[in-house]
Parts: sequence; C-alpha cells; structure tokens
Amino acid sequence: MRCPFWIIAAGLTCAAQVLDYFYLKTLRCEKPRQAVVWKAGASACFVLLGGVALLWGGLQPTKLLIYFGLLFGFAGDVVLDFRYLYPKKHDLYFALGAALFGLGHLCYITALLLQDASAWLFALPVCTVLLLIVKLYTVRRGVQAGKLLLPGTVYIAVTSYMASLAAAVAVRGFSTGTLLFAIGGALFLFSDSLLIAHSFGRERRFLQSMLLHIAYYLVQCLIAAAIFAL
Repeated sequence: MRCPFWIIAAGLTCAAQVLDYFYLKTLRCEKPRQAVVWKAGASACFVLLGGVALLWGGLQPTKLLIYFGLLFGFAGDVVLDFRYLYPKKHDLYFALGAALFGLGHLCYITALLLQDASAWLFALPVCTVLLLIVKLYTVRRGVQAGKLLLPGTVYIAVTSYMASLAAAVAVRGFSTGTLLFAIGGALFLFSDSLLIAHSFGRERRFLQSMLLHIAYYLVQCLIAAAIFAL
C-alpha cells in the first residue's frame, strides 16, 4: 500500500515545481496578479500532499501539527506575494508572511518535540553553528534589512532551531519520516537564506530566485511526505 502514495508524492512535487516555474515567468513579466494565482496553485500542491499523507497515515497529534505547519506555509506564500501587488507596503507584507511561516515552524518544532522530547538540548549547538553560517552569508551578500532586521533575525533563529531539531531527531531516532523532515529542515534554512539575500542584498539574480524556489517547494513536499512516513 505504500507504493501508490510515493507515486502521488512524486507527481505533486513535480506539479508544484511546474506551477512555480510559471509563477516565476509571470512575475518576471511584471504580471503580479497572475503570479499570485500561480504561486497559490504551486503551494496548494504541498497542502494537498500533506492532506493525502494525513488521511493515509493516520490522524495522530504529531502529524496534525505538521499539517498545520503546511497550512501556515501556504498562507505565508500568498501574503508574501502581496508585496509585489502593493510595493509601497513591501516590508509590511514581508513581515506578515514571515510571521505566518514562523507560526508554521513553531508547529513543526512542537511536532518534533512530541516525536523526541529530549532532542531539544542536542539541537542547541547545531543551531548556534547554523546561525553563524547564515550571518556570515548575509554579511557577504551585503544584506540591509532596515526595520526588518530584528523580526528577520528572530525568524531565522526559529528556522535554524527547527532545522537543528529535525536533524537531532533524525540522528536519535532514524526512520524514513525523520530523515525526510531533517532534509526538509536543512533545505528550508537554505531557501530562506537565499530569499533574504535576494530580497535585501546588493544583487538580485534570477538564477538565485529560481534556485530558492526549487529548494522551497522540495522542502515543503518532503515535510508533507514525512507525515505519511512518521
């Protein structure tokens, strides 16, 4: 019974990437209203995958929390794109989107702690190293976040801890589900770092934008699939 789920997972992951390609293409053509629709469609793929995984794998509290995290991610995606519709309120929508993602990460962290309550301590030194790496990267890219510096720092700290905790849980209790979540957590921090550098750094490269979006949708689909495998 496992094989059909992974076929669905592969199909929805590919669909998310294809829809995201059209999102980037439309955004580059300066059609933000159409871009929001493409973005919502791409994000709906990982929400749908998470729903399939939840129904297929069982409605345990850990899995429900991960699904709520996916829903916050979907909402964050849509709100973040409002900054293109209303450029004068760029920072506001960026902050609101980040807050929604932060709530999603808190859902992920809670789910991981339900999986392994003792892993929180092992994640702290890993988180410290990751924060240092992100700091060095953003300095090198000349990131100037202005008023968003403090909330952005808090958000990256939460994301780093989520990624570190996912890694700790995977090491302490290896399974297909914890491995998928650990890879997803690491890629989440990677894509968010690229997003910050792309949005507030000295240079904006289309290739960088494309890379962060590919990583992001792979992340969310991996986390959605982890619901089934945990």
